[in-house]
Amino acid sequence: MLNKIRMAKENPWKFFKAGGLLQVALGSADELSSLENLDKKLWVALAYPVTGVEFDPKTLALIDTDNDGRIRPPELLEAIRWTIERLGDTEEWFRGDSPMVAESIRENAPERERLLSLMATILKDEGRDDGRLKVEDIEEYSKKCSEFALNGDGIVPPEAAGDEALSALIADIITVVGAAADKSGKDGIDLPLLERFIEEAKAALEWRKAVASAPEILPLGDKTPLAFASFVEVREKIDDYFFRCSLSGFDPRVSESWSFSADSLTTLSTKKSFEIVDSSALLPLAKIEQGKDLPLEGLVNPAWAARLSDFKTSCAEPLMGGPLTALSPAMWEEIKQKLGPYGAYLVSKPGTPLAEREETALVEIISSPSLEAVRTLIESDLARIEDYKLIDTLEKLARYRRDLPVLIKNFINFADFYDMDGTATFQVGTLFLDARSCGLCFWVEDIGKHSALAAPSKLYLAYCEVQRRSDGLKKTICAAFTAGVSHSLWVGRAGVFYDRSGKDYDAVIVKVVENSISLKEAFWSPWRKMARMISEQVNKLLAAKESANQAAFQKSVDEAGHTVSTATPPPQPAVAAQAGGAAMASSVAALGIALGFISTAATAAVSLLAGMPLWKTLLSIIGLFFLVSGPSVISCYFRIRSRDLAPVLNACGWAVNKSIPLPIKLARILTREAELPASAVLSAADDPYDDEKKNRRVRITVLSIILAISLVLLYFVRFYK
Repeated sequence: MLNKIRMAKENPWKFFKAGGLLQVALGSADELSSLENLDKKLWVALAYPVTGVEFDPKTLALIDTDNDGRIRPPELLEAIRWTIERLGDTEEWFRGDSPMVAESIRENAPERERLLSLMATILKDEGRDDGRLKVEDIEEYSKKCSEFALNGDGIVPPEAAGDEALSALIADIITVVGAAADKSGKDGIDLPLLERFIEEAKAALEWRKAVASAPEILPLGDKTPLAFASFVEVREKIDDYFFRCSLSGFDPRVSESWSFSADSLTTLSTKKSFEIVDSSALLPLAKIEQGKDLPLEGLVNPAWAARLSDFKTSCAEPLMGGPLTALSPAMWEEIKQKLGPYGAYLVSKPGTPLAEREETALVEIISSPSLEAVRTLIESDLARIEDYKLIDTLEKLARYRRDLPVLIKNFINFADFYDMDGTATFQVGTLFLDARSCGLCFWVEDIGKHSALAAPSKLYLAYCEVQRRSDGLKKTICAAFTAGVSHSLWVGRAGVFYDRSGKDYDAVIVKVVENSISLKEAFWSPWRKMARMISEQVNKLLAAKESANQAAFQKSVDEAGHTVSTATPPPQPAVAAQAGGAAMASSVAALGIALGFISTAATAAVSLLAGMPLWKTLLSIIGLFFLVSGPSVISCYFRIRSRDLAPVLNACGWAVNKSIPLPIKLARILTREAELPASAVLSAADDPYDDEKKNRRVRITVLSIILAISLVLLYFVRFYK
């Protein structure tokens, strides 16, 4: 406990409150250098995703040292420590993006003189003398250097050799052992690949030399490979033949079933020629009999006759030293024994393409001075690795100088999000839809997974598919609507999305997570529900009445048709009159129903207010509004006050350490509704096509009549009891 108190005294942290969230204030050199002493529970987030945010991916890749797709406090603290160790004015660095100058590097920074020399070289290469370097300048210089033949990566492509023979050797090495990617993107070789090539060449040469030290490997000399190939073709079939012959001694009756019996030949007679060949190839080489030699000519299986003949002439007769007409089991075992060393030799063949080359070619490769020349070339490239690493160090420093302050303001605290003029890195663009601009949009990969995790936020979330038809780019966003109303948002509604770079996309809502948006909507919501319920009931009654009238009219038409078939047809206008009468009846019925509802409502209101003083009557009307809308407004207020951005960010891959409240004032900034500019001038001329204005007059007239009738009824109830 004493250590914690002492630490608090040594590091008097400052905090600020924005949007109801208490956050640590950062900016001074002491605060940044002492961040490792700040309790991690006071950080706003504990993990920052490297995707789905508006941040330079190269910088995030440098900070994410374990390449797990998340930046965590130790990695961020190490990046800050590394930067402070090299930057001079920490507070100036943290205030905002500014180019690198010589004064930016601390006096005692590691490799300071070499870094300054490199900065001067880059400026000279660009023909500038202003002394100011941006990340883009260093990137361009690094790209130029990567095109050099020797660019410090220890990988040499064939084009870098500068000699035709060396280029051919490097290309040959790539063919045999593969390639490594040079900085320029070309295929080349490094020292491990060169060593592997040499080892494979030596192994192939040793394999080739094994023949000279063991003459039994080639019993037929140069003809051994051909003899062995013909031997392999029939080896399994000959083994099968002699095995069947030995088994037939136990019961001679099996010889018929295992050989070319009458039944098997009868079965083949119904097949086509190619089917006969395939089927007969499964039968033994010759007729099975105990102790019988294998005939190499004459009555042998036609499907194997050619291969047996090849085996006889190229393998059996040369190995046995004379002409053969049959092969005994003893001779077969002798042939296998003589060819065994060559078979073992083939099994020991190295798995490299070099094993296919002749011994002389392999000797020439291993003894060639070109191999050492290639090694020297690679080592010369490696000798420059420190110079090129310095370019990477300078680029890393420039990136951290530019990007780390932004990352800190979106990780340790959310200063950028709560800044009226700032934009958080998780805000990926703006959705324009339903006369609103929604600035709280997130990239989403899996809508189902994201919506399930983001549901506790109590935000109204609209998931949209956004697409650029010009280049086929298609993504998914989640937009949080924090102002306006929700009844005008539905699946399928279209809008336009602009990302942070200004690219526009067609946007279509594909899913919504419904929650309260505003108090105004909550106030009118019960009245809309009642109006919708009344409208539905009226429509049902009107539909039922219309159906009944249509049925009655149809019945009269049918009766009229029956009359026509038996008497003089009635004139056509009479039927039209009946149709007009039915329509008039429907209209009257509709008006009667509407007046019935109004009368019932008025009677109920008069009965309720009868006998009350006027001030109580007014209070009762006001109370009625509170009674109907109050619960909805109160419930909506608490839901709006409990809106939390943290679940949405967690669904995007963050690990948010605290609740991220969205006050109503901030919510109205994040989702802006359409407003006329202050300088707008409204024309005094009436819109000749304004149906709404005409409808508005009708509604005002009807409401005025209803109000007048209500006041008259109220007057009579009050004063004429």
